[in-house]
Formats: sequence, C-alpha cells, structure tokens
Amino acid sequence: MANKKAIIITALVAIIIAIIAGMFIMLVFGNVAEASGAGSMVDSMCRFNTGLVASFSSVGRGVLPLIFCPERTVVIDATDWSKCNAELYKKDTVHGRDYCAAQQILTLADRCWYMYGDGKKSISGYVQGWRGGSCFEFKIKNLPKTGQSIITDDTLSRVAYDNVNPRTGQSYRTEFSYTSAQNDGGPMKRIVWPFANQNKETVNNNVYWRMTYIDTNKDFSLGNLAGMVAEAITGKAYPLISMSPA
Repeated sequence: MANKKAIIITALVAIIIAIIAGMFIMLVFGNVAEASGAGSMVDSMCRFNTGLVASFSSVGRGVLPLIFCPERTVVIDATDWSKCNAELYKKDTVHGRDYCAAQQILTLADRCWYMYGDGKKSISGYVQGWRGGSCFEFKIKNLPKTGQSIITDDTLSRVAYDNVNPRTGQSYRTEFSYTSAQNDGGPMKRIVWPFANQNKETVNNNVYWRMTYIDTNKDFSLGNLAGMVAEAITGKAYPLISMSPA
C-alpha cells in the first residue's frame, strides 16, 4: 500500500515538474515559430499535453487545459530554399516559389498533426474548445506577384504528392489521406483548404491564415460526403487540418 502511494506521489510530482518546465519553455520561446520540421520542444510539449488529456475520462478532460498548445505565428518565406525541395523547385522560375511555400505549409500541417497525436487520439471535440484548436497563424512573403496572398489547393496537393515527410517517411499525400469503402484514399482528404469557398477579393487581400486541428469533420461544414460516409460506416472520427483566413 505504501509503495502504491509512493508511486502516485512520484507521478504527481513528475507531472507538476513537467508543467512548470513547460511553462518555462513557453516563456523562453514565446509564440513565434518557424516553418521547419516537427520535433521542437514546444511541439513535443503540446503532444504530451494532448496525450495526457486523452488518457482521462470525459469528465477529467474538462479539468486539464491544453496549456502547452498555444497558437504560434509563422512567416513563410517562399524563397527560403533551405526549407523546401530546392533541387526540385528552385530552377522553376514560374511555379518554384509557390511550390516552396506550399511545402512549408505542409510542414506546418504535419507539425499540427503531430502535436495532437497524429490523429490517433480523439479527445472528443475538446481541442476545438480550447483556443479553437489553432496551431499556427501564418502568412507568406515573396510569392510571385500574381495578386494572391495564398497558395491554391491544387498546388498544395501537387507538392504533397511530390515530397516525402522526413518525420514519417511517407508522402504528405499519404499522411493526409484516409481510406474507406467509399473512398480511394485520394489526395489531401485530411486538409481542408477553403480557397474555392471564399470571396476571391477577401482571399487575395488577406495577410494571415490560420491552421487549426479539427477533431472530427462532423462538426465542420466540408461538403465532403466521402468523409462523412467514412465516419458513419466506421464509427471513427477522421481528424482534419483546416486552413482559413485569420
């Protein structure tokens, strides 16, 4: 009995220390991030926080906040070839910068996916309730002067097909797809890019965009019948990454 109490006390102390350490990390690193790969301490702390919440019952989840998951601001430089596939895109004078920026967006999407457990641990809508589930607020600079401030969904899908995510070893297209009897696992089913649904003038004049983790598409107006059918058949939530004007 004494050993059991000692284990419980040790676990509580470890959690408290982790919380204090996490708060210190947040103070040191602030809310500014870069469009580089997952695995930073802040990303890992959010993943730990999400896993901790997921391990509790529905009642307990209301007590534990996602304090280690703040929204962070990112500026994506479309000419920063060190953060994209330079060999593939740098020589493309027409589309190269669009592709480079798109790959950095996918990297941020992967980080958001990573922070909330790679979509494997549903926490029943709690993510959206805590700061809206937002991972990043981002803008893109040095895009070609086409009158647009954002990448199209077609460009994002192409870049996802062309590149392998170094964290998972699989293509971004595979990572952000799902498969069901009604769906062939087509590209980018887990990323909602509402470009076509926005007023074009509003989109083009927008500076910042928000990247959000959506715990289930049942609570999000997608017009994506395949996703809804997949949920209905399997009874499982299919988490999404949503990008929309900030």
